[in-house]
Amino acid sequence: MRAWLLAALLLSPLILEAADHAFYRRFMGSLNRQATYLQRCLAEGVDVLIHDGQYTDLEYLDHVGWGHSSINDTIEFATRAEVGRVVLFHPLDDQILQQPERKPVTLRLSRAQRVIGMPVTLTECQQVFTRLDLPFSTQAVGQDTHLIVTPPSWRFDIQIEEDLIEEVARMVGYNNLPQTPPLAPITAKIRAEAQRSPFAVRRALASLGYQETINFSFVEERWEHELAGNPSPIKLLNPIASQMSVMRSSLIGSLLQVLRFNAARKAPRVRVFELGRVFLRDASVKSTDSTVEGFDQPMRIAGLVGGSADALQWGRKEQGVDFFDAKGDVEALLAPLKAEFAPGTHPAMHPGRCAQVVLDGKVIGHVGELHPKWRQSYELASAPVVFELALDAVLARPVPEFKPVAKFQAVQRDIAVVVADSVTHAALMAAVWAAPTSGLLRDAQLFDVYRPKLAKDVVAADGATDRSLAVRLTLNSDEATLTEEQIETAVKAVLAQGLRTPDIYSEGTTKVGTAQMGDAVVKALR
Repeated sequence: MRAWLLAALLLSPLILEAADHAFYRRFMGSLNRQATYLQRCLAEGVDVLIHDGQYTDLEYLDHVGWGHSSINDTIEFATRAEVGRVVLFHPLDDQILQQPERKPVTLRLSRAQRVIGMPVTLTECQQVFTRLDLPFSTQAVGQDTHLIVTPPSWRFDIQIEEDLIEEVARMVGYNNLPQTPPLAPITAKIRAEAQRSPFAVRRALASLGYQETINFSFVEERWEHELAGNPSPIKLLNPIASQMSVMRSSLIGSLLQVLRFNAARKAPRVRVFELGRVFLRDASVKSTDSTVEGFDQPMRIAGLVGGSADALQWGRKEQGVDFFDAKGDVEALLAPLKAEFAPGTHPAMHPGRCAQVVLDGKVIGHVGELHPKWRQSYELASAPVVFELALDAVLARPVPEFKPVAKFQAVQRDIAVVVADSVTHAALMAAVWAAPTSGLLRDAQLFDVYRPKLAKDVVAADGATDRSLAVRLTLNSDEATLTEEQIETAVKAVLAQGLRTPDIYSEGTTKVGTAQMGDAVVKALR
């Protein structure tokens, strides 16, 4: 009776129709649960068990959750239930699914020849398709010939005309394809000998103790007004942030931001530089491949030194940076070119501690101390020294010229000149080099500055604020060695004439300038 009941239930339309429902899935969900439950209820000792099981173990991995079982699971379940016979079944659908349709692909012979780059013939294409077992037909269309290929089911990679062209090129052999050189000439872009690369400039500044920074080209509008003196900066239509709404016309603002960032983290010494592009309005600029009409985009190099002049050490007292630290770095960066420094003004720099950097009579930048107003506004403990130069002038480098080593020993003499405070070092050197030395003067260097100290209760008399500048002259001749006797004789001859520089002037002598004294020495040497 139990066997008949089980078979009747399993064979009834109700059970078959509900095979995929939630009840049946819960009922047949787990093998262990099936065995335990059905043994206790229905399946224990039945004669015939009709069970849904058609899939193999591998096929069942793709049908988990469908409410069906695999063949091995069904047999294992019947074994555990100790049934007499097992009948496996699965509802079948006689419907035939729509198979993927293989659409024909057309190969134009002229296009195949143009893409492959060689005159492929119709016969070669037909032979290729025959060897690949690709059914095809040939059709003449005007002056061209079309090959219509119907790809087989296993060639799912053939879908467009380029696939057929690839097959033809592959079968012909890639090594047999002609080598066509490019029509455009390819030439190396060699940098001029009188220029150095931007990387060389970066390396030069790194050797001076600077670290490179890379900042955004769009900055705060406040920086342009205060630090660059630009009342109408170039505004962005879609700034990434409200405080970064204009394009920079100077690199100083970005460096100050880096200084503030490091100062907030108690960095005692900051030396940074940036090599980047600035953006200026210029109606003379025309639109080209690399320029935008109405806007100039020159490259500049800028540096900033702040905090201590040197790292903490025992050999030198700690002191802050000053104007001459940055000035020396600029001179080292431009070497072997010798720039002149003239008093200048800059919106970001101290009016009395700012200089123009002049090279070959052209102003290439500025160097100076940050303006006290901006130092207070940006909350800096000490005033940094900044410089900004045109990159084109910095990249210029004269071509070295060969000069033979001097055959005769050079002679050095030190002279001291008393001048007013208003006389600059550049004016003094210009006067020294302007003296007619007939090529004997090879070098002149200022090595000492002396200014007498006055007591607090002493009123400075006229000329009391003058200073003494000591200059070392290096003289040499390509014709003969200047002996000590010759030089001493010449100096005595000059002194016998009563000529005295202001530092050794006395009553009964004639006060002359440095140039006149030098002329007298040269005349005596002759």
